[in-house]
Amino acid sequence: MKSRNPRDAVETIFCAIVASLILYVACRPFVISGGSMEPALRDGDRVVVSKISVFLNDIDRNDLIVYKAPFLGGGDETIVKRVVGLPGDRVTISDGDVYLNGDVLDEPFLGDNTTDGEIDIVLKENEYFTLGDNRGVSYDSRTVGPVAADDITGKIIAKWFPLNEFKIF
Repeated sequence: MKSRNPRDAVETIFCAIVASLILYVACRPFVISGGSMEPALRDGDRVVVSKISVFLNDIDRNDLIVYKAPFLGGGDETIVKRVVGLPGDRVTISDGDVYLNGDVLDEPFLGDNTTDGEIDIVLKENEYFTLGDNRGVSYDSRTVGPVAADDITGKIIAKWFPLNEFKIF
């Protein structure tokens, strides 16, 4: 029988603690609340949010982000939406369509749904325009305006629950 070295056990425990701390700092779990991102994300889905993406300025068009938005009743609410416009982009919503820099935005995930509202905005530096996938019930940039980069807490990198719908974004 082989004897185990106590130092090996300490190193293993130390590595596990360091790995856990790195994951805690880099990512966080998040539970989806509401139906504004259906069908991509549903009420009760569990996702992993990368906090590092914000520090690396790694937010791109079509990313699903988590951010703080002013709540209609006062205070802030943490919500999830899809990034449509990046800093410097011109976003126009007219006659049910979304235009990005003059071109109709291709959004096959919407099906027959259209986008309500009439908006024409050029995003400033460090501003993003977001929309929910389920436009009819979404509280997004059409209501609260552009999202400041400082209000973004992270980008969704994976959906892990329900397990049969596991997906990397």
